[in-house]
Amino acid sequence: VERSADPNPRTRSAHGAQWDRVRSGPMSPCCDCRVMSCFQTLSTALALLLVMLLPASGHTASAFLDEAAIPWKVNAFEIARWKTLIGGNEGGQLDEADVRFGLWELAPNATYHGHRHDAPEIYFLTAGAAEWTVGAETRRVGPGSVILTPPGAVHRMVNLSETPVSAIWFWWAPDGRRAVFEGTYEFTEPAPEQPEGAGFDDGAGEQLHAP
Repeated sequence: VERSADPNPRTRSAHGAQWDRVRSGPMSPCCDCRVMSCFQTLSTALALLLVMLLPASGHTASAFLDEAAIPWKVNAFEIARWKTLIGGNEGGQLDEADVRFGLWELAPNATYHGHRHDAPEIYFLTAGAAEWTVGAETRRVGPGSVILTPPGAVHRMVNLSETPVSAIWFWWAPDGRRAVFEGTYEFTEPAPEQPEGAGFDDGAGEQLHAP
């Protein structure tokens, strides 16, 4: 009887030689061993191949990530910090070429002065209270607020509370134009003097963009 391979490797590994017996009749114990040995060798080879194909940058090809495993990075003014969880090249995050996604915080009572960049940006606030400016529009925002910043629009944030403003941030490449991620990041006003204690002590201290 002609043998057929189980199309589902999980079924084959779970039932082992029983599948072969059903498809091709009785098998000798020695044949059983040869089949299982061959299957184990193939599984090991496939596992090694997957490891070799993973990006060398340190990114993960998994669909899952524990954000606690990613350290905070603090900006040059030490008043804002972020974690890139999806996209980018900071290491550890999930791979995606057309988006940048992560967590962001603004230190208590701190002001992130006016700046603009080529990538469009969305913030979804999860904690804190802030005065937020995009272009000519300024609003008081808090948990549940969504802020859309068009490409090149000047935006500014002022934390109005004694606790950090926390948000989820999102950049994307419009029409697949990934060059926006490497485009201009420009501050449009001098950095203000921050209140005492307005800053973050922890974080990798790596700059997202130089001032």
